[in-house]
Amino acid sequence: MLRRLLSISLTATCLVVTATSWAVGTKSSSRRSSRDEWKPRHRVESRERDDWDYKRGMEFTERGDWDNAIRSFKKTANRRESYPEAYNMLGYAYRKRAHKDLQRSEEAYSEALKQRPNFEEALEYQGELFIRLGRLREAYANYEQLRKADSEEAEELLEKLEQVLEEATAVQKERSKSEQPE
Repeated sequence: MLRRLLSISLTATCLVVTATSWAVGTKSSSRRSSRDEWKPRHRVESRERDDWDYKRGMEFTERGDWDNAIRSFKKTANRRESYPEAYNMLGYAYRKRAHKDLQRSEEAYSEALKQRPNFEEALEYQGELFIRLGRLREAYANYEQLRKADSEEAEELLEKLEQVLEEATAVQKERSKSEQPE
């Protein structure tokens, strides 16, 4: 009896899945047809649905293939006068690709400094990377190491740190003003 119930339950589940797949226009095979089965994670405007390059860009984005995503979103954006969704995703793909490159950059600087711990140029460049990543304490530690070595690179790194700190101070002042009761 239990076997029969399980068999009926399994058959019913397969029918529901097949019917659902048919209703949404997907194929039941495991092989994907990207044109037929593309499902964005955000609300889709009608023009997005009709644009093959935009769809491909979204597929590349989901896979983390930033170079191909960028190419697809560029094609889409260049083809239309106004397409904010394509420009938004283009910016997203550029930002995500840069993050990957920044991680590689950090690894390379770390290796350079592992091989030559007092390599002044690498310390300064790594400090600039830390600034870009918002890791100001680490950037300052690199500055201190360069300053103690009486390196010319220390001044360059300090200038960049001061620029960021000035901007942060200005933002903090604006924030304080906007939070004060009128």
